[in-house]
Amino acid sequence: MRIIALDQATAVSGVAIFEDGVLVEHKIVSEPNKIDINTRTLLMAHALCKEMASCDVVVIEDVQAQGSVAVTIQLARLQGALLFFAH
Repeated sequence: MRIIALDQATAVSGVAIFEDGVLVEHKIVSEPNKIDINTRTLLMAHALCKEMASCDVVVIEDVQAQGSVAVTIQLARLQGALLFFAH
């Protein structure tokens, strides 16, 4: 069984992939901060969905309150896109 665990963010996200309980890959996925946050969120969602495509199980970090309401909203949108793709 292939499991992916995501620590998602709009600029830098962490990815860990396990096969049969053994960590086989870990990396970061990043998008430049100079891109506006709406576009960056869509690009991050696309990049993470590509990572998820080869996995049997997806574990997604929940959204925590951020210093800015706008950032919390973007993280919730990113999480929603990932949950939609996972199902």
